[in-house]
Amino acid sequence: MGTLWENICSEFKEYKEQLPEEDPSPKVPVQKVGPDEELTDDLTKCSSVKYVRTQMIPIIREALTKMIDTAEDNDVFKYKRKNKFNPCDFLTEFLYNNNPKRKGEDPTSLSDIPFVSEWDKTHPRPTLPLSMRISENKAAIMIQSWWRGIAVRKRPEVVELREYQEEWRKSNREE
Repeated sequence: MGTLWENICSEFKEYKEQLPEEDPSPKVPVQKVGPDEELTDDLTKCSSVKYVRTQMIPIIREALTKMIDTAEDNDVFKYKRKNKFNPCDFLTEFLYNNNPKRKGEDPTSLSDIPFVSEWDKTHPRPTLPLSMRISENKAAIMIQSWWRGIAVRKRPEVVELREYQEEWRKSNREE
């Protein structure tokens, strides 16, 4: 009788021998790249690695850079709370408009992209709260207007005018 560890190892070895033999790694077809494929500019004959490196990575790099710039412009990194900037929406619109197959076409807004409009029909988006739909300046103007209204309604001459109007309405209703 050996140590506990040796017993565990021998039991596992016996258990493993009882299992049918299977290849644990799935067979994945490997595409060998010939030297002529890397030299060709024909995208249908080049390797997938070359296609990704030369066609996709530059567009994705540009998209991510623009997304970060736009996020900074929308103060995403300034506040911890949620805001109206949606990075998935930005990337969808950017990649759709910068697709090489769409060269020469006018930019399309997110809601006018065919697959996005189809998705939105079956999965409508919730309306964003007002705090996410307006800018800081617009919010400041709204708060200042509200506060100015309160301050004006507290003035004695305005209070007197409002009381007079209330009495006048009551007297006119009675007649």
